[in-house]
Amino acid sequence: MQRQNVTYFVEEFECELKDTSGRCLNVGSGTGEITRKVLLPVLNRDAVMIGTDVSESMVEYANRIHGVDGVLEFETLDIQTRDLPEKYVAEFDHVFSFPVLHFCNDVRQGLENIYKMLRPGGTFLMLWVSSHDMFKILENMAENKRFASYLYKYTAPFPHSEKPHMKLKELLRSIGFRIRHCSNREMSFVDKKPKAFLPTIISAFSFLREMPPDRAENFKNEFVREYTNRKYTRDNEELAVDLYKILVVYAQKQVL
Repeated sequence: MQRQNVTYFVEEFECELKDTSGRCLNVGSGTGEITRKVLLPVLNRDAVMIGTDVSESMVEYANRIHGVDGVLEFETLDIQTRDLPEKYVAEFDHVFSFPVLHFCNDVRQGLENIYKMLRPGGTFLMLWVSSHDMFKILENMAENKRFASYLYKYTAPFPHSEKPHMKLKELLRSIGFRIRHCSNREMSFVDKKPKAFLPTIISAFSFLREMPPDRAENFKNEFVREYTNRKYTRDNEELAVDLYKILVVYAQKQVL
């Protein structure tokens, strides 16, 4: 599902991306596959990319499987940190973030860090899930006393907002970004094997790292069960349908 989304929007912004060179950063790069196979190939051949993720195991895997000497490497970074390492400040010409920032407990801090990382005139392309069944599932699971203490800090960005794109634009402008594009798109995804893409969603749940291993495993199992309950039958075949909305943002850091 994530690869489908990124591919779709990368193609939409092809004209802007083909001239993208210099130092680039992908926030929330996960396994590194999308960074190397979908994003990097559409950029200018002179682009150099760093992918960051909060998970050390993900970063280790990404470097081992998808790292390219002198072109693509991966580093551990929590984009919500209040102590951004100096090596990232004003170091990047372009920053990308594909559906991940909506999982931050402190969205504003994450976006402020991205603004700090950009050089003057640098661009920021982001996909942000504004509406998804998983948000309702997480709200329900937060009422369970086994998980409540870990989920209390997490709330979906702009919950129940009828115009989330306006809220997001307001937030970005307050940080200093100039908005070049912002829209809210309806999307859908149908899969015969929903369990195949659920690990991608679950891997972004930062609160799982705070749970004891057995409780985290229980949470994953219950989330999968709730998620896969939403099935329907077509031609005697069970399918899972994912209906959601994505905010698409293309913004720029002000030139000094």
